[in-house]
Amino acid sequence: MINDLVFHLGNRKTGSTSIQDALAQDLIHCAEKSIYYSAPTNHLPLAKSLTPGHDIKDRDKRFQTLAARLKASQADVAVVSAEFFEEVDPRLLQDAINHYLPEFRDKIRLIAYVRPHAERVLSNFAEQTKLGQFHGPLERFHKKLAERGSLFYTAKFQAWRDVFGAAFELRPFVRERLRNNDVVDDFADYMLKGSPFTLQTHIASNPSLSVEYLAMIREFQRIQTLNKTDPVLKMELGKYLGRQLSARPVKKHQKLRLHKRVVESIIETYQDDARTLDAVFFPEHNKPMETSLLASREAAIEKAQSLVPTDNMTQWHAQMVQVWSGLVYTIGKGLKDEVCQNLYIGPAKTPNRTAEATPEPISQSPSSCQKATNL
Repeated sequence: MINDLVFHLGNRKTGSTSIQDALAQDLIHCAEKSIYYSAPTNHLPLAKSLTPGHDIKDRDKRFQTLAARLKASQADVAVVSAEFFEEVDPRLLQDAINHYLPEFRDKIRLIAYVRPHAERVLSNFAEQTKLGQFHGPLERFHKKLAERGSLFYTAKFQAWRDVFGAAFELRPFVRERLRNNDVVDDFADYMLKGSPFTLQTHIASNPSLSVEYLAMIREFQRIQTLNKTDPVLKMELGKYLGRQLSARPVKKHQKLRLHKRVVESIIETYQDDARTLDAVFFPEHNKPMETSLLASREAAIEKAQSLVPTDNMTQWHAQMVQVWSGLVYTIGKGLKDEVCQNLYIGPAKTPNRTAEATPEPISQSPSSCQKATNL
């Protein structure tokens, strides 16, 4: 039976997919400790089962399956990972642990990474633009996040500490503060409690898109939105295009950056939260959150970058994007599940899990359309 159970909680945009890929593809090797990871990508369905109003029978099934697998495993440490835990009330996870996993109650540790506010705004903007979930300018997106309160971190993480106490650890997602400047390396060291390990070469998952590529995808998604494409299919198309384009970098392309006006607004909005988070969680780390937030001022450019198609490509290329987007809509109409499945499946790899888990293909990111047969 597992002796050490680690819940990796995300947050979003902190290298979670890279960590999950390393676990699922068995890239972390330790002579002293064996590792068990039951998911082909992540434990998103398990985390989502903890949301209010979710079918209790589905929650029972997923946690009971996890419990059985953990009890059957002879590994030293197991990991449950999903960035969706960011949306979960920690009290509900504690209740689930007490109910379904009482044998592991005293063997659980939880870790989350937190990305500095300005970087998170920019990263979320790019991601939601790519997925077709937002079509406006960066400043409007910042205001939307501020109104929702999504990035006021201190109260959220304090709730996790209040419930789990010293078992919960929060780390700043700041490159120079990560072990070997790498989040996968940093997580592996935490997971294995300092035991020596080797990490096979890995490529960062879900890399950033250039301004030119983001403008291309944004125009593609605009056509999908006008055609009222199913939101899930639209999201999967965005993920696929993001993977394909990021694998084809162009040296002359621009990196997406914050501009001065929006940076000043971001600092005004989040400086108090950054300062409080540093004081509560990182008192000995030289204010990583506030320092990073203020540093965004120096890195900012004068004016907002345009994502208008014809500002980033020729009119002919913009028209071709529109034509191809319309063609994809026509092909995908009425075939959402089939198209999503084909977008999702990548080359088969050997997952790191015991025999009772059903083998499934590994991919760079999980499909929202795929019917989960695991946790």
